[in-house]
Amino acid sequence: MINLIKKIFITVIVLIYPVFLFAGITGTLSGYVRDKDTGKPLPGANIKIEGTTMGTMADKDGFYTILNIPAGTYDVSASMIGYAKLTIKEVKINVDLETELNFALTSKVLQLKELVVINQRELIQKEITSSTYFIAGQEINHTLPITSFRDAISLLPGVVGGHFRGGRETEVLYLVDGLPIQGAFSRELSSYIPNGSILEMMVQTGGFTSEYGQAASGVVNIVSKDGGDKVEGEVKFSTDLFDAGFNGNDNTRRLEFNVGGPLTIGLGGPIIHAKYFVSADLNLSDTPWRKQMTEAFNSPIFSNYNINSKLSFKIKTNTLVTIQGLVSNWNWHKYNPQWRFNLFGLAQHKQYSHRISSTLTHTFSPKFYASFRYATYQYKREVGGTIDSTGTPNLVFADPNDPTSPILIGNQPWNEQTTERVDFFKVDFVRQFAVNQTLKAGLDFQIYDLKSEALRFTPLLAKHGEGIRYNRAENNFHYDPRFFALYIQNKFDIHGIIANLGLRYDVFNPRISVDQISRSFFEIRPIENPPTVNNKSLSISTLSPRLGVSIPLSDQERLHINYGWYYQMPPLYYAFVNPEYNLNGYFPILGNVELKPVKTIASEFSYKRIISGDLLFMLTGFFKKFSNLVDTQAFLLPENLITSNTPVIGFSRYSNSAKGQSAGFEVILQKRISKKISSRLSYTYMQAKGTSSTAEDGFKSIAFDFPSTQSKQFPLSWDQRHTIVLNTDYKNQGWQLDILLRIFSPLPFTTPDSPTPYNARSSWRGFLDLKVIRETNLLNGKVKPFFEIRNLFNEKAILNRLDDTGVRAYRIFDPTNPDLGGIRIRIGLTLQY
Repeated sequence: MINLIKKIFITVIVLIYPVFLFAGITGTLSGYVRDKDTGKPLPGANIKIEGTTMGTMADKDGFYTILNIPAGTYDVSASMIGYAKLTIKEVKINVDLETELNFALTSKVLQLKELVVINQRELIQKEITSSTYFIAGQEINHTLPITSFRDAISLLPGVVGGHFRGGRETEVLYLVDGLPIQGAFSRELSSYIPNGSILEMMVQTGGFTSEYGQAASGVVNIVSKDGGDKVEGEVKFSTDLFDAGFNGNDNTRRLEFNVGGPLTIGLGGPIIHAKYFVSADLNLSDTPWRKQMTEAFNSPIFSNYNINSKLSFKIKTNTLVTIQGLVSNWNWHKYNPQWRFNLFGLAQHKQYSHRISSTLTHTFSPKFYASFRYATYQYKREVGGTIDSTGTPNLVFADPNDPTSPILIGNQPWNEQTTERVDFFKVDFVRQFAVNQTLKAGLDFQIYDLKSEALRFTPLLAKHGEGIRYNRAENNFHYDPRFFALYIQNKFDIHGIIANLGLRYDVFNPRISVDQISRSFFEIRPIENPPTVNNKSLSISTLSPRLGVSIPLSDQERLHINYGWYYQMPPLYYAFVNPEYNLNGYFPILGNVELKPVKTIASEFSYKRIISGDLLFMLTGFFKKFSNLVDTQAFLLPENLITSNTPVIGFSRYSNSAKGQSAGFEVILQKRISKKISSRLSYTYMQAKGTSSTAEDGFKSIAFDFPSTQSKQFPLSWDQRHTIVLNTDYKNQGWQLDILLRIFSPLPFTTPDSPTPYNARSSWRGFLDLKVIRETNLLNGKVKPFFEIRNLFNEKAILNRLDDTGVRAYRIFDPTNPDLGGIRIRIGLTLQY
């Protein structure tokens, strides 16, 4: 039945138009239309979003609502017989928010034809009931001295690297136009989007509504651009080849382009007036280890390209079809200091992903619409190491008794081909029942197809003897889990008090059935406290309540409170790896088909106040409790049975044995000093503690003699207590200067031979980045040469290395971050037409 529905849906979409399909993201506009002199409501007044077909009429109370408006900036007008037309320009519509816009019309007795005013954006948005930030694509692509949208996220309060308020990186949900761009195996970000195609990015670091599931710490929703009413485009190139003698360079080259505009389509039938937008980027780099790596491999060491294409058109006045295709591709060699004398032996990594998505939105009335979405997302990962015909590694170590010593001879013993396909079906309904109540409900269905063929050997120190033993990790499986969710969200506005009340119901079925448990698992006895074995998975369901309230304290200050439960299935790799329990390594890791969802209970309060003029002050306090986090539990043979010839000393198994908590507060000061200067300062104090920082801490405690937490909570590896970010922007007569200062307190680490983990801390770090832009008009376009100095303090950051223990290495390597290699100077040129 599911396959039949899927085929019918795809057929209908293909008949509409044989190209990629897109899912849109929208906001709401509402307010009152009144007589300027008397204050009386003006029922029947016409409200129109200029340049679109969207509009409505005010009701008997002068109130109006327009739902389903694509995020962006618009001019909005109100008119009525006997009154001068009033147009308000630069009205900003944000994702998932309701923008209030009131009109006061003037009688035509005053002989006024039309009034035009510039909208003054509110510093405090009353609709926000949790920590929510909106970052404009202009800031990401042009203003800030950053490389990608992830760099912009890292500047927000409460974010340390990819960790949101103390949670793990995999607990953040990344979306492009409301649909995920993450792999199911790892929950890591597996697709990027060109900077030039980003219209706006919404980041929620605190609570979020019930519409969003499979996220335990935060949500990032990137809204891509649509084409406009005229053809516009941009070409941008930058490089760090400039070397002044005191800085290095990575031979980084970055080329971007985008173009969009109107399009007329005629296929022998009715003419369709559409809008298109296409963007792409190409990123090449020899990485901060350029000198070493280019001696072993051809340039570039790292290459990546991303493509985003989009088409939107109306098949009826109230029915919109929007179309999109996303493509991302990576190819790189990852520098590893253990291989520094034998870089030729490093494996090549490749990743490829694409998404085809669609939505059909039908507006039944100005107060009711529905959207129907379908998307298919495919992701492929390859690691091309070398394993000889004997099936065993051929590595030679500098110290034959130390598996962490430099590798002198041999090839990285790691081969992998992993493919994922996910089909998404999503339906949403939005209905405004009254002036003060909006209801949103929907369902979400996902079908996975996950395959893996992988073989990897990891060197380990032999127990009770000399020499090096190898852990063999062989994963060959094919599973098709299912995910289903229902949600309902109700927003109330009672005398200025905004309340968001929601409930979400999730069901996950791993659909794992193992015909036979490996004999080797039963032969290894006597294991201390052996785990129970279940060769068949069961469906898992969760219920998540969410509540957010925004309370006005005065015209200049507001308080919001947020509380919620958030569930997320851990990376499916932890459930699917080695489900037959084959003990074919020295200390193998086993999956667990009975893993439960990670649970986060989060609460926050936030106080906002406009101190004077354009000076905004925000104070936010938060507390989060994590449970059912994944770690590995070790099961060992008794010490008296382990000898130098023991082939298997035990095993470790993924389990929901870890927990943690975080707490802290954030302070933001934001000020538009003048028309030329604006500044934003944020400070975060946070403590993040837990029983493990990774899902393999238990394994490492045995395999590498790392200290064990023994269920006690210690500072997590991203426990950065103090974070300060200052950003100042200056614009004047075509010149623009952006200054970005970041100061980080020491991160914890474990010293050699320490009996406890994370017993010491590194040093303070400070990063200063500058960007200068000069804008000049040229013919019908603009030319913008720019100059960047990144990491002016020449700070050597702590490298964010991939996990080399053989259990997880899915994260996309991004060597273009200048924090890795010290000071970098970039020059570039942007052409806009």
